[in-house]
Amino acid sequence: MGGLSAEEEELPEHPRNLCMKLLGELRAKNLAILGTFEYEFTLGKKNASGELKPLFSTRPTFSTTEFSRIEDMLYEFDAALLELGIEVHTMNIEYGQGQVEITTKPVFGIASADNAFTFRSFAKEFFARKDLVATFMCKPLDDPHGACNGGHFNHSLWAVGASAEGANMFADEGFTCSWIKGALEHSNALQALAAPTVSCYNRVVAWSWAPTSASWGVENRTCSLRYKKGGKKGSYLEWRAPSASANPYLVLAGLLAGGLHFVGDRPADGFESLPCGKDGLRGSAYDDSEACPLPTNLTTSLDALKADSYMESMLGSRFIRWFDKVKRKEIESVGGDATVESCQQQYLDLL
Repeated sequence: MGGLSAEEEELPEHPRNLCMKLLGELRAKNLAILGTFEYEFTLGKKNASGELKPLFSTRPTFSTTEFSRIEDMLYEFDAALLELGIEVHTMNIEYGQGQVEITTKPVFGIASADNAFTFRSFAKEFFARKDLVATFMCKPLDDPHGACNGGHFNHSLWAVGASAEGANMFADEGFTCSWIKGALEHSNALQALAAPTVSCYNRVVAWSWAPTSASWGVENRTCSLRYKKGGKKGSYLEWRAPSASANPYLVLAGLLAGGLHFVGDRPADGFESLPCGKDGLRGSAYDDSEACPLPTNLTTSLDALKADSYMESMLGSRFIRWFDKVKRKEIESVGGDATVESCQQQYLDLL
């Protein structure tokens, strides 16, 4: 995949080009990012009136019985992805009606976003040939109890250079603190990139298994950054804010911009310097009154992105203006109403 260009001149605001620029800044610090997107999507069929009906109506999370009914189709999808160079890591039934989750093997650099872009596009095409709709719209069904579609980004940073070749930097407390600090400090601005549609904000509610605050914790699924300690090789972070609707290039670019802010500033007091304290947030982030709340609608997220001068310096003022203008027009088109009915017309087939 090449970057979008006009008259042989590359457009720096194109999401993939922007992502490559920030990966270059990471490489200048002798670092590389290893990552993968963890996608949830909904399978169903449209009825005569165009309404989406889920492939299954229960919420049999991790049910092998429900999985067995569609396993042949999913294994065929797995094999097709492998031919495209994308290796599936896990796949299972999730907590929404018709909802499936598939994770892929982590890869370095731009390949993580390229694989995510290809995965989503191919999924829609593959299941369409099975007379099914596959949608990455955040909340495609009027189901008050089911989970919305997330697109978590799992990642770790690795040293590239003579002295520390192959070292996982997230096994280093000081470095991990610096990265978490940057990502949390710019969380409100990043929300516009992680939750870029009106529908996404159906997910930013308590007990949705999506974060509602700029918080971090060890193995805490209610935080925006979930730190998974796995020693020198297995430690990584899961950024849980992105929805399945988000552009993977902008998710990666935004995270790189935020995370890089304090890289090189190693806090002497380690994790104690971070919000939520040295052990991160324990218990439910939804019940923590001190955690900084994330924006709960797209307009507020866009306001935060425009107001963040650091993020503007990293992403570029032209990109910020372009993104803001497009998204505010989108809000007008949907009417600012996050109900399933109003959002389906805008997003169901598109995402």
